[in-house]
Amino acid sequence: MVGASRTDGGAHAHGQVVHFDVYGVRDNLEEDTLYYNSFLPPDVRVLGMSYADPGFDCHFSSCGKTYTYRLSAGLPDPLQARYRWDVYERWCTRSRGKPGRLSDVALDVGLMQRAAEGLLGRHDFTTFADAKRPAGLGSAKRKNPKLAEKGIKPERTAAKNTRILTHLTLSESVSSVTGGQEVTMTVTGNGFLYRMVRMLAAGLVEVGHRRITPAGLAEALAAADRSALPIEAAPPHGLVLSRVHFAGDAGFEARVRAVAEAVRARGGPEAEAEAGAIERELGQTQGQRAAALMRAAAAARKAARAQGEGGAEGGERGVEGGDGEVVEAGAGAGVEEGEEELGAVDYSKLRDRDDDQ
Repeated sequence: MVGASRTDGGAHAHGQVVHFDVYGVRDNLEEDTLYYNSFLPPDVRVLGMSYADPGFDCHFSSCGKTYTYRLSAGLPDPLQARYRWDVYERWCTRSRGKPGRLSDVALDVGLMQRAAEGLLGRHDFTTFADAKRPAGLGSAKRKNPKLAEKGIKPERTAAKNTRILTHLTLSESVSSVTGGQEVTMTVTGNGFLYRMVRMLAAGLVEVGHRRITPAGLAEALAAADRSALPIEAAPPHGLVLSRVHFAGDAGFEARVRAVAEAVRARGGPEAEAEAGAIERELGQTQGQRAAALMRAAAAARKAARAQGEGGAEGGERGVEGGDGEVVEAGAGAGVEEGEEELGAVDYSKLRDRDDDQ
């Protein structure tokens, strides 16, 4: 069984999609849905089932995802403690336990929204990838001692860490129990780096507490360096995977086009090039993006070997993952030269090399 999104431990989902192979065809999938639910723990439920086309992969066939992140800036509601980040607790820790005033904890949602608008579009989001798992690492397991001995650290390319955010909004409400401020962040993109959504939430909270300005957050994004934003990721329990988008999702495609037009409206050749890149990626699935990156990595290694600059002795084979780790590329890391169609991708070779959440 394969899930569309690898959610963090402690996070939630009400829009997760999974696929698995079955033998034979059953007529009553509604009956099967009830049957599977009878074996699941109470916090997991199958909402519906359908047959997919041959070659469908719920992770690599997806075009984007929508997440929500919920937080509370007032007195914590104990009944919601598992589903919201209580910013109040972090504020008390930073204030060394001093009671202060609840107004000190309140978030400036308008300022947060201004900062959020600066994050929309196509960017290198290395700054918002959690440092505990470097961006571009994927699930690499094999160590290459030759690289480590020589102190060689693989280059983390901007292309591998580039994502498109099409929607990022913050809504505010009042708790019916405590009367405290509650904020919900909703974000949609064509993919997300490791803990990227939680880092976005943490960064916007810093803006809401006026520790960082919207311009400062934009500068940190442009730096494409994790050290440019020295904060911890927001805790996982406020995160919910709301929806996985697939080809033909009119709402998702319309948002991508709107972002491209907004970029093009800035004018100039750079804006036109960026808008074109966004439009080209409109119909790309996660599998096609991962395969394209693997092809580019294979071409770069081939060129380096031809110039006698293969890195490790004899030109090590493999796609460098991070900090002395290497993933065996094998036959082009799952895609042969000229294979452009989704069905031509060998997902078994790509799955552990894809770093998208």
